[in-house]
Amino acid sequence: MQLTELPFPLVTLQQTIDQWIKTVPNHNPELATQLRSGISDVNATIVLLQQQLTWEREQRQRAESEVRFLERTTPAIDQPTILEYQRTEAALAKREELLRTVVTNPPTILYALDRDGIFTLSEGKGLEAMNLKSGEVVGRSIFDLYEDHPDTLQAIRQVLSEAESDLILNLNGVTIADYLSIVLQEAQAQQERQRAEERLRLFESVVVNGRDSVIITTGDPENPQITYVNAAFTESTGYALEEVIGKTPRLLQGPKSDRAQLNKVRQALLDQKSIQIELVNYRKDGSEFWVDLNLVPILDDHGALTHYVALQRDITDRKWAEKALIATQARLKYLLSSNPSVIYTCHPNRNRSCTFVSENITQQLGYEVWQYLKESRFWLDRIHPDDLSRVLEHVSQLFEIGHLTCEYRFLHKDGSYRWLRDGMKLLRDQGQPVEIIGSVVDITDRKRAENQIRASLEEKEVLLKEIHHRVKNNLQVISSLLKLQAGYIKDDRILEVFKESQNRVRAMALIHEKLYQSEDLAKSNFAEYIHSLATDLFRSYSVHSRMVKLNLNVKDVRLIIDTAIPCGLIINELISNSLKYAFSAGQTGEINIHFFSETEDCYTLIVQDNGSGFPIDLDFRNTKSLGLQLVCSLTKQLHGTIDLERDRGVAFKITFAEQKQKS
Repeated sequence: MQLTELPFPLVTLQQTIDQWIKTVPNHNPELATQLRSGISDVNATIVLLQQQLTWEREQRQRAESEVRFLERTTPAIDQPTILEYQRTEAALAKREELLRTVVTNPPTILYALDRDGIFTLSEGKGLEAMNLKSGEVVGRSIFDLYEDHPDTLQAIRQVLSEAESDLILNLNGVTIADYLSIVLQEAQAQQERQRAEERLRLFESVVVNGRDSVIITTGDPENPQITYVNAAFTESTGYALEEVIGKTPRLLQGPKSDRAQLNKVRQALLDQKSIQIELVNYRKDGSEFWVDLNLVPILDDHGALTHYVALQRDITDRKWAEKALIATQARLKYLLSSNPSVIYTCHPNRNRSCTFVSENITQQLGYEVWQYLKESRFWLDRIHPDDLSRVLEHVSQLFEIGHLTCEYRFLHKDGSYRWLRDGMKLLRDQGQPVEIIGSVVDITDRKRAENQIRASLEEKEVLLKEIHHRVKNNLQVISSLLKLQAGYIKDDRILEVFKESQNRVRAMALIHEKLYQSEDLAKSNFAEYIHSLATDLFRSYSVHSRMVKLNLNVKDVRLIIDTAIPCGLIINELISNSLKYAFSAGQTGEINIHFFSETEDCYTLIVQDNGSGFPIDLDFRNTKSLGLQLVCSLTKQLHGTIDLERDRGVAFKITFAEQKQKS
């Protein structure tokens, strides 16, 4: 034991008693007077000290009783209060390791012993008379030192067996073991009382200043009456202190207070047992609030019921949150079960092991949820072998783009493969992939329908190609018949009419020819068509390309057949007019064709030559020429406009919009 933090110095008995009186604030005044006036009367001093010790013990017992009461009635202590209490306990424990000393008239020798009679201290000038140095006997037994003094040994044994602390002796022949024992016990009692008072203050602070409501009632189970409430209670309920003292806690109950829970409380009161429930209470203004109620019976040292203590915490916000959570979970469960898509989450690892699968997976693919969650490779092992490498390649891109959609075949529990459309999204936390969330929908019916439509379209394409081919052949037959018939005509004017008709039929046949040769049966490549048509017309009119040059400026334009046929006939008429009338025999020149789209579905066609020009006095809209009549009529059919420019030859400009596809 170490001698630290002594409450009084190791000097004379008079100084020690004076210091002891100052140290003990609640001392007996009569004791102080007699200690100062009659130091020599040791027996009287011992009696007075025993009286003081009895009085101090009673004070300590009352404080400890209050502390035990608070300990039983305070089930929850804030963490800062606990830490403060622990620090106080540590400080008090340290002070308990003190050795009190009483010193008679000098010279003195001061010894401290442990319970086995081993010296732990030897100090004082009196050691010189015994030829001993300070601390020389530390570690030795006092029984060896006093073996020739049986009376002293008996006193020492008595003190060591009864005292609660170490023994201090003056080795001048006077034994004061009893006195020391009383003084040491009194000092220890003072420390215990201070420690109890400190605990009392701590627990009292928890009760008074705590955030939870504290209600203390009488111990009558049938009609408990409130004897104490803290500030948290008045704040949470709206009741003032004087409005509840002497009243029953039933004033907090109302229509929605659960009777079954209240019956449990009543039974717990009768059985003198603790209980915890959740209950609806009512404030003074009639508003409801949920509480978590802890009820504890308080028993005295004889086991008799004295009080009930209730600790209630307002959990209204938690209850509303629970209610909202339950509603959200119900909505989510309904959405997941009624949604055609299966919602899942999985690890972003190589196996993509599932962590969650919605219950409608059973309806869609026949498997139970636990099968997905139990087997880490369940998903990968059931993807069609022909699709697996493609799916894994797509999934690897998920870490770069964050989301993707892929379609693959998946093995149904019945052994068939179903087409699935899988939309995935990668979730990250601080840049690191943590989970993949996705939705899977069965698209087997859609795939089947797509295949049927694809087959039907292929059949229609074959049919359309056959139709275009047959129409082209029929028009070619008509053109050939016109050509044969023209061989028997001697009249040049009639022959010219047959030739023009033949070219017109050829222009229409060429459209069908281009369509059935094209991959797109709906639209023809009009640039190729114009080049082929112009070449046929040059050949028909026996015009050599070295005499009249054809310049084409046609963008990659594709037209549906309803637009392509009238547009092709217009080009046929305008090129034919240029070849017939623009250039005299042996004259060179140029024919320029421009065809482009100015805006979406709006086209401009320009057919221009640098020949002899168009007669000024001739109105092309009112002419007897069948060709120009066809040009104007077909332009009107296209809902377009036509303009004529006579500078440096002839230039017809036609603007029109593409016709809607007829169903």
